[in-house]
Amino acid sequence: MASVHSKKGSPYWYVWYRDINGRQRSKPTGLRVGDVPKAKAAEVAREMERLMGKAKRGSLTADMAREFVSEIFEISSGEKLLFYSVEKWLADWLETKAASKTKTTMSSYRVAVAGFLAHLGARRGINLELLTSHDVTTYRDALVRTKRSPQTANGYVKILRMPFDVARKKGLIASNPAEGFDPLTSDKVERSAFTAEQVGSIVAAAESAGLCEWVGAIYFGFYTGQRLSDIANLRWENIELAASFPHLRLTQRKTRRTVVVPLAPTLSAWLLAQPASDDPRTFLFPSLAGRGTGGDGGLSTRFSAIMGKAGFAEDLARGAEGGRKLAARSFHSLRHTFTSIMANEGVAEEIRQKLTGHASAEVHRSYTHHELGTLRKAVDVLPALGAVRPSKKRAK
Repeated sequence: MASVHSKKGSPYWYVWYRDINGRQRSKPTGLRVGDVPKAKAAEVAREMERLMGKAKRGSLTADMAREFVSEIFEISSGEKLLFYSVEKWLADWLETKAASKTKTTMSSYRVAVAGFLAHLGARRGINLELLTSHDVTTYRDALVRTKRSPQTANGYVKILRMPFDVARKKGLIASNPAEGFDPLTSDKVERSAFTAEQVGSIVAAAESAGLCEWVGAIYFGFYTGQRLSDIANLRWENIELAASFPHLRLTQRKTRRTVVVPLAPTLSAWLLAQPASDDPRTFLFPSLAGRGTGGDGGLSTRFSAIMGKAGFAEDLARGAEGGRKLAARSFHSLRHTFTSIMANEGVAEEIRQKLTGHASAEVHRSYTHHELGTLRKAVDVLPALGAVRPSKKRAK
């Protein structure tokens, strides 16, 4: 039967117990003689003996062991010892981020976390401190094997680094298992800009197919430099046509930055030719609004089909990264075109940044190839794409 005793020279109670092989052992409990009565220490000894019996029969669970350690810690310090499974910690971290991050960011976080937990399988329930860098390494490598790009795999590891860094700072783990990784390298395909003539041919292809909303979306991409998802979800309330300074004002979904972009004459003419709406909340492009950009049926794929009609089929699958084909040109190339034309015309970098809403000069430079009055002059350097015809109907 387990018992407790003090030991000369030690401040702790010691417990006598038999291990799973029946051998008698003596171990310190971590409970100080002056702080914890012998009767309380004896309860701990009896609990240890009970757990040893379960271990011998093969019925000891991790939760039982954690509960025992937590009990000793609470008796000793007066505080509860927190145990987190990997799954519980990541779920709690996602919940804390939901209020401060955009829907797009949270979607990325959830995808990365869900993929990691699926990769762990039954090990998702292990204690947080038992997680190792090997778990993160094999997850990253599995992503690449399933045709995710190295860039995506690096991004998911970067996301995982955040919750584990919080756990490290709180003392729940000794080190961050997602730190210390050299990023995977890849030969990225350069996203080329269009010429104005090429954009004009894409507009013509959309017009010939009766895709009136796509004509407008392409105009917005060329004349405002905004992302496809933001353009697809524009409402009439984002447009000011009657003022002396016709402009677009929107809060970007990705960055949450509000940008103001003067409307070029060609874009203003297209807008004035559209059927009027009494409700400012009406979408400019009803058939595009609310749709995702990715996937086989996404907006990016639909734009690629228009590019194909315009004779740019050779640009639709140039290069490969992690087994995935990439497009040398896409709708995002219109954003490159917008800023590249301005750069070539000598528009200052800070003005180009203000119009496109880029986060930093470093981010912005990747888009360049080779207030209000100043913004107006900047937009005026964009060339006209051709005649604008009134919209008779909106194609679906």
